[in-house]
Amino acid sequence: MNGKARPGRGGLPKTTASASGLDSTPPPTTAPSGDTEFGPPVPRTRTTRKMADKACYRNAAITAMTDHQWRYAEGMALSQEGWWVHHAWNVDAAGRVLDRTWPEPGARYVGQVIDIKEVARRTSATGWIGPMRPELPTLEPG
Repeated sequence: MNGKARPGRGGLPKTTASASGLDSTPPPTTAPSGDTEFGPPVPRTRTTRKMADKACYRNAAITAMTDHQWRYAEGMALSQEGWWVHHAWNVDAAGRVLDRTWPEPGARYVGQVIDIKEVARRTSATGWIGPMRPELPTLEPG
């Protein structure tokens, strides 16, 4: 394969394998330019085990609310399969990623930290935990 991005579902690029791996894949053009690239992912521990599939917003919010070492972050994440998806995860003060939703951490995480108080306010107002950044494309919950 040639290592170039190609169109995927919803117009987002799907990566192809390359000698350098997925890390060289550029962020999707739909991600706002002010977003930060976070990483690397940290291994899960006994206290940060995997949580429910397809519940990234809930998983990241619960983690940020119960363990103040971790902040809520949302943006675009590159899955190990090569798809950029709207996703939520946690970051620590050093910018390292904790993803408790996907079976394996993503290859890249590009997004913004959102104050957990704002997440809690919106959750209280709407009655559900969902995307805080509706400007990002959503293919399916991460």
